[in-house]
Amino acid sequence: MRKILIVGILLLLLGASVVSGFHSNSPSSTSVLNRGWLYVGGSGPGNYTRIQDAIDNASDGDTVFVYSGTYDEYHPNPDQGLVVIGKSITLIGEDVETTIIDVQTDIPEIYGIVIKSYTNNVKISGFTIHGNYQIQSFGILTQTIGGDNHSIENCRVGSFGRGGILLDQTTNCRISDCRVYDTLQWGGICLIGGGDHLITRCSIFDHYNGIYIQQSTSCQVHHNNLYSNTINAYDTGLNDWNLSEPGEGNFYDDYPGEDTDNNGLGDTPYNISGGDNQDVYPLMQFFAPYSLLNISLDTHDVNERKTFNVTIKTLGGTFVSNATILFDDAITTTDNNGIAVLTAPEVPEDTSYQLVASKPGYTSDTDTIVIKNVEPLRAFFFGRITNLVDQEDYITFDAVKTRVMTFSPLSFKTYGSGEEFRILKDYRGWMGPRYIFAQCDILL
Repeated sequence: MRKILIVGILLLLLGASVVSGFHSNSPSSTSVLNRGWLYVGGSGPGNYTRIQDAIDNASDGDTVFVYSGTYDEYHPNPDQGLVVIGKSITLIGEDVETTIIDVQTDIPEIYGIVIKSYTNNVKISGFTIHGNYQIQSFGILTQTIGGDNHSIENCRVGSFGRGGILLDQTTNCRISDCRVYDTLQWGGICLIGGGDHLITRCSIFDHYNGIYIQQSTSCQVHHNNLYSNTINAYDTGLNDWNLSEPGEGNFYDDYPGEDTDNNGLGDTPYNISGGDNQDVYPLMQFFAPYSLLNISLDTHDVNERKTFNVTIKTLGGTFVSNATILFDDAITTTDNNGIAVLTAPEVPEDTSYQLVASKPGYTSDTDTIVIKNVEPLRAFFFGRITNLVDQEDYITFDAVKTRVMTFSPLSFKTYGSGEEFRILKDYRGWMGPRYIFAQCDILL
């Protein structure tokens, strides 16, 4: 029995050592968890000095973070880019103003960033990509075979010979919040073939064509600034140059129309060169104000229990429907004309209330209104009424042919147009569904 026990213990120890041996030869769990972020520049241990070296060592799904600095070293390659991406990665610059890809080589066909054919899901943000007007250069280029779901955000691209950003035969890409300037030939943002792209919140200026679209379809182009271009917009495809809800398009500095109703939108469409496309809702100002909500009040002080209107527009002047207004711990939604009707609460004394307007995709706005305490007004009523309603704390009715005498101040008026009255319940006299003969304290 003792021999069997000893043999069993030895087998357990041997098994543990074998398991331990296998474990020591496999990749550690720590190395797997730490994979995913690669760093360029900065002072961290192991950081790369060239963006391309980090990309070459990255895998699909990784993020390459580039610290502020100027990156201008070009190593000759068949794709002719300072930076060449052939993997599904995210490339992030620390600060768009100070993280610079400087394309200064005198090679005539050169690109700042190249996304290779058959590459999907590349995200680029936070870079200034600056050229030297090389004759066949682009700041960002996708190669001509395949590629989907790329995102280019918050970049500055300029001083290239042929164009700023070119999406060639790609689909479902997004270009947003970019500043694209100063190219010589094709244009600032160019789409060739493919489609289903979104271009929004970009400023595009100093080009032959601001936006150039050739045979791309089902694209959305809205809330961009197009100015100081020979042709602001050129499009041979079938694409949408404005949103229907809200009805807003782009700003064009050569728009010839007017805004006679002062709603921030041109009264007539802007015709897009190259085909039959139109921007039905051209903006009258740069797009930025159209993302900022603005509260407009009938008055900044209102009596308690009174209704008042709140109108929500953008700073560009367009009405905002379905915006939410937070007031007195309740939320009200604006109608199709950007209007919400609110009721002032009862207050023991004059009280300030805050209103907060918000809507997804917009910058919120706040305003303040003073709700004024109103002492009941003693009056004598007699005549016809209608719509008598007994509320919890008061009575409401509408005037049909109702005479009202007040004592302080002394007045006598006849009401007959359906004016609503609200009185306290401790009246003296007689009141029925159709007639009143009583002394009351008027609340409204």
